[in-house]
Amino acid sequence: MNKKEIPFIFLDFDGTITDKKGNISDKAVELLRGFENKMCRIIVTGRTIHSFCNKVEDDFPIDYLIFSTGAGIMDWDKKEIIDSTIFTETQTKIIEKKLKEMKLSFSMHHPIPENHKFQFFQGDEFADDFDRYMNLAKSFKKDWNDSVVRSTQFLIITDDKNFDLNRFENIRDFANVFKISSPIDHKTTWIEILPKRVSKSSGARKLIKICKMKPAITFAIGNDFNDEDLVEWADEGYFVDTAEISLKEKYPTLQNRNNNGVADFLERIRDRKKYCYESTL
Repeated sequence: MNKKEIPFIFLDFDGTITDKKGNISDKAVELLRGFENKMCRIIVTGRTIHSFCNKVEDDFPIDYLIFSTGAGIMDWDKKEIIDSTIFTETQTKIIEKKLKEMKLSFSMHHPIPENHKFQFFQGDEFADDFDRYMNLAKSFKKDWNDSVVRSTQFLIITDDKNFDLNRFENIRDFANVFKISSPIDHKTTWIEILPKRVSKSSGARKLIKICKMKPAITFAIGNDFNDEDLVEWADEGYFVDTAEISLKEKYPTLQNRNNNGVADFLERIRDRKKYCYESTL
């Protein structure tokens, strides 16, 4: 990529480019393809590399993939991981012990790039969605193995919609904790625990630094709570109007009729001639 300033657009995937059934907006994909060499196109997702690559074709029209909520960054064209962050052995053990003591149901994910594989613990606080998640990912769940000493992330699944994240106050020095809606039943509470300074916005900032470019402008579109820091950070940030009410009350929203919120926005950007520059990605 040359040094000429171009726009950067950061897009959440599930519920933003896809609908709740996982269908990808063909219109958005076609418009992204038309922005090649004119805009840096980045997907920022909670999915692992393995999960994302199983969902899209190799030529999906993006330049970079920020995956696992910012824990890793991939050069999409080269299919190379250019940055990753995981917990230390000590941090992994502290979190594992705490979650077991709290008797929560959770998964502990292996280091990048194998973080689609995980060990799991079924606690007293059980949610039906935990079973659904285990069944969907059954080929990747492993028996508890103490030889796996470092983790990329932890995932808790609970029916407690009012789960108090302050219960994790004693790990905040080295961990980030996010609450999101289940991508399976869209109502159960999922809680992600990631290394400190790992978030979607930190992944975006790190990517810009790696690229050694100053974006002409940054855009971001999301649909869930783990997108909030990214939407707030961007020069122009939006939520699709299928997002939670509390998010739509705080941030600008995009009408998402027929899952075309992103596509409609891209069409408007295409017409902003001053933001479209010829470059070489």
